[in-house]
Amino acid sequence: TVFFKRLEVYRKLPHYASTIALIEQAVDTPELNISSVNCKLIKTIAKKMELGVEIKVTSDDKGYVEDKGGPEKATIYEAKYFGGTQVITAPGGRHLYCKENFAKAGLELYFLQPELPFYKRGMHDFVPGLSIIDVFMFCGLDHSREIMTNGKLV
Repeated sequence: TVFFKRLEVYRKLPHYASTIALIEQAVDTPELNISSVNCKLIKTIAKKMELGVEIKVTSDDKGYVEDKGGPEKATIYEAKYFGGTQVITAPGGRHLYCKENFAKAGLELYFLQPELPFYKRGMHDFVPGLSIIDVFMFCGLDHSREIMTNGKLV
């Protein structure tokens, strides 16, 4: 596919084969829905990296009723519905959520502030946050796990 053709720029790197195998495992599905393929990719990477997270897809749960109260109310509803006690989200969501509203609902709200450490990219300049595939290709899966688990909850 075009996607895998684009990844051939990494083919001379020592972690190319293991990274391609992981991606192939994740996208090996008859599913055509891109969100389902992305979800499988995220779940596959989380499992391989031993991140210890459980990923739930609301549309897979027949008892789930979508809340139309906006992003904050929907997130609180989802967390409560699935029995959560914490919500961890990207720092870009700070303008969407209020910690006090989550606390009133009995939930802790955290924003994950990732740390994007320098890694050697051979002759290429380091670009923080370029892509997780780039990290896998240059650092290997074990070191990538260390990078992925760095960060602060704020």
